[in-house]
Amino acid sequence: AQESAHEWGRIWDRMDVMIDGPVVDQAALRFCAYHNRIATPTHTDHLPVGARGLSCQAYQGAAFWDQEVYNLPVFLWTEPEIARRLLVYRHRSLDGARRKAARHGYEGAFYAWISGDTGDELCPDVFFADVLTGRPIRNHFNIWQIHISPDIVTSIDQYVRVTGDEQFVVEHGAEMAFEVARFLRSRVLLDERHDIFHCVRLLGPDEWHENVDDNAFTNYQVRTALDVAVRMHAWLAEKHPAALDDLTGRLVLDPDEPVAWARIRDHLLLPVPDPGTRLIEQFTGFFELEDVTPEELRARLLHPQEYWGWPNGVAVRTQVAKQADVPVLLWQHRDEFDDDVVTANYRYYEPRCSHASTLSHPPFGFVALRAGDVE
Repeated sequence: AQESAHEWGRIWDRMDVMIDGPVVDQAALRFCAYHNRIATPTHTDHLPVGARGLSCQAYQGAAFWDQEVYNLPVFLWTEPEIARRLLVYRHRSLDGARRKAARHGYEGAFYAWISGDTGDELCPDVFFADVLTGRPIRNHFNIWQIHISPDIVTSIDQYVRVTGDEQFVVEHGAEMAFEVARFLRSRVLLDERHDIFHCVRLLGPDEWHENVDDNAFTNYQVRTALDVAVRMHAWLAEKHPAALDDLTGRLVLDPDEPVAWARIRDHLLLPVPDPGTRLIEQFTGFFELEDVTPEELRARLLHPQEYWGWPNGVAVRTQVAKQADVPVLLWQHRDEFDDDVVTANYRYYEPRCSHASTLSHPPFGFVALRAGDVE
């Protein structure tokens, strides 16, 4: 008991955040930090952070994008050696990502939406059943949520920027970044007439809207991941040419590939704020969907347990989101958008979000603060 208390004292010295306000808020913050810590395999680099921590058996302790975007940052700023281990896990599971890419006809590494020990895809084709008919619903979480791969690369870049651990790039990061860049190159679609690349047939963070094009969050993550790969290649060429030669040989990397990555980066469609409304469209055609509230949709249900999402759920043809989507973009790419853009999008998207995911309130909370909505 004494040893445990000493270790927890060390942990809290690093990770505790003291806030002004009601004690219940302080307790809630510590509760979340505590669960993030106990759900993380801090002792090893071959296990992921299980989605929903210890509170849910449905995900079997496997990793989602939650690991990099939601779980990892607390360690990045408090115990970076743990953040490193989580990223090394992604390197250990790189062959599984390669197998997934090849299975679907792509190059490089397509990381699993649900990843276990080997990195092979654990997400089933069918997650839900239609309660009205009993028939299975084919969801495409495992093949259309491509942002998992650039999410990992952007987290690698953030880790290196914060810690200065350049050796990680040499040993692990560059290989992952190059393989993801290869996947993205084989996945994007070129509009030759306008010389613009598109990301098509996607799911963004909002899982109720499948089979969409140019999801804003996804496209920004793709652009950043390609930029990271290009920069890492140039850095290795200058600082560690022998390591680059070795990696080039192992990956059979064509000298023209980084040039192709840079071209996609520079010609990828990036949804930008409307000059008048300052709104960023969640995906192409989103604003053309029916504009209703989650409460209105709930009244349309024929059964209380209906699935709201694709292909025929009540939310599919509306602007009602399952969870934060554009706000995740504003959270992850916070330096790219002015406060007026953040405020306009927060005020627009929050009333149209059902928050039917624990991944929803954190990014909304961040943009709410920037919008001045402290409550």
